[in-house]
Amino acid sequence: MTRLVLIRHGECEGAGTYIGRGSDVPLTGEGRDSLRRTGQILREGGYAPTRIITSSLHRAIESGHILAGELGIGPSPRSCPPDSRLDETDFGLFEGLTYGEIIRDYPFPSNLWFKDPWRNAPPGGETAAETLDRVRSFYGDLMRALSGEDRDLLVVAHGGSLRLLICLLLAVDPESHWHFRLDRGGRAHFEITGDFPVLTELARGEA
Repeated sequence: MTRLVLIRHGECEGAGTYIGRGSDVPLTGEGRDSLRRTGQILREGGYAPTRIITSSLHRAIESGHILAGELGIGPSPRSCPPDSRLDETDFGLFEGLTYGEIIRDYPFPSNLWFKDPWRNAPPGGETAAETLDRVRSFYGDLMRALSGEDRDLLVVAHGGSLRLLICLLLAVDPESHWHFRLDRGGRAHFEITGDFPVLTELARGEA
């Protein structure tokens, strides 16, 4: 059996705005502290991951490195390999803007995007379907790597990419991803036997 934990990065600069693939921002001090507490909880729970896979964005890499330090596995390029397929959706022109600013300044493209993000993208950004293609590619490699192995593995990424990954793990329609709440610093725990994942816990971030 493999224990898999999906962890959303900690609080980062720019909270309250659309922060996607095009915004490579750092964690806040509070975000770093919450990840340290998460690492301590995982260590006390007996987690001993051989590696922590992160997205290629700074806020996820920094979160992964903090967790690696708390769990005593690094960080190093080997223990914390980044994978750009886990990056958040690219929000293009809408990066760094609030919802109110987007609908005020870009009413036509934002209306198309909000109505059907699977087929429409923000100007210069990507659709939800394109994000799903990346995450599905990662999911295939993840399951092949975990098949028949007995170890703990952590994945640190973003709200959008992790919600889609949860849907793939549970074999539910990816368009249902909004039904899963994953706060910054929050985590989803799975136990995987063979190729059968079971969701065992959804936990909020450590305040």
